[in-house]
Amino acid sequence: TSARRPTTLHYMQDAAQTEIDDVVEVGLDREPADEPSKVGIASLRAIDDEDPGGSDKARLMGTPAGSVGEGLVVNWHSYARPFEAGALSLVALLQLAALGGGDWLHGTNRDAEPVFAGLRAAMVGNQTGRLDEACQPSDPSDRVTCAVKAAGGVAATLLTLALVSSLLLLGRLALEAMHSRGMLAVAVAKLKEQHVPLSSLAPVRSHGPPAAWAALLLLQCLALLQYAASSPASLGAGRAELGFSYGLVRLALIVSMLGSLAHAVSAGALSDAGDELLLEALDAAQSGLTGLGKRPRLLQSALLAWLVIEVLRWAVAVGWGGLLALYGLAAQRLRSRLHLKLWALATSVCLLFDVLQLASMPYAPLQWLLLLCKAVALFLLLRFQEEHL
Repeated sequence: TSARRPTTLHYMQDAAQTEIDDVVEVGLDREPADEPSKVGIASLRAIDDEDPGGSDKARLMGTPAGSVGEGLVVNWHSYARPFEAGALSLVALLQLAALGGGDWLHGTNRDAEPVFAGLRAAMVGNQTGRLDEACQPSDPSDRVTCAVKAAGGVAATLLTLALVSSLLLLGRLALEAMHSRGMLAVAVAKLKEQHVPLSSLAPVRSHGPPAAWAALLLLQCLALLQYAASSPASLGAGRAELGFSYGLVRLALIVSMLGSLAHAVSAGALSDAGDELLLEALDAAQSGLTGLGKRPRLLQSALLAWLVIEVLRWAVAVGWGGLLALYGLAAQRLRSRLHLKLWALATSVCLLFDVLQLASMPYAPLQWLLLLCKAVALFLLLRFQEEHL
């Protein structure tokens, strides 16, 4: 049999195979590229320090500056230090208000008069007096007054130390900001001229802030625990309740926890896995808060207002109703019909019991505002359900 003549298709196949062989040969001669796993979080952290705007990070990720897919690239590490400063400022203000507050403990005395006790003074009826003057240890009838005085004295000491810790951390942030802007150049030059060993301050700079944050959290917890355990259960008649000033320290503790997390991020104290998990959570929250229509945005605003009010209510009483608002935000982001229906059912039950509770409360503006936010969010979901999917 005669051999077949090569066709045009055969020539095309031979040319394609030759080109593939050339590419493979060139690729084998090249130096091996870095594995993506070796770039990872460490490279992104280095870019964070040198590229606050995030353009180099976006280029590394293969996306235009300012966008990743459909969302924005946010350099969350650059927000850690300002958030830490804001948290410390708020913590200091809350602690100052708590130290000067007059409602750490309230109740009724044996004469059926309302009593509001602070750390140093108390108001009985319309009269205000100092606890150290009212306490007479030799008089058995003053045991309650002396117990309130003792609890307030220890709590005041612990809270004052916590305030000092927060102010030291704020001062450190202020000095670092001034140094980065060259405002301390003259002072540093004078110290060098006087042969002051600035290198000896390196351990203080590295270990001082984490120790101060740990001391701040520990002192706040001890102040809350000690006062709650040492204060009397009754002021003479009926049960004594922890008051608004005590709740301010509880709220300061929440803010301190968030601030310490921001410090851990800015100092690189988190592990790569923890840092990546936090960044993914922030990216998910950021993407869930953007790109919504008009009515879904209204629902989101009602849920966020609900969440903020629930956090503020920690100054009055401990409550976990904010978790239901977070579940609503997550269900909205997932656009899950099942989760939205479950959230609507749980919110309906919550509204029912809120109304029953408000019926027995004489005046609770924050509770009424919270009820309004829940009702608006539930109405927006049920009335425009298809727009949220």
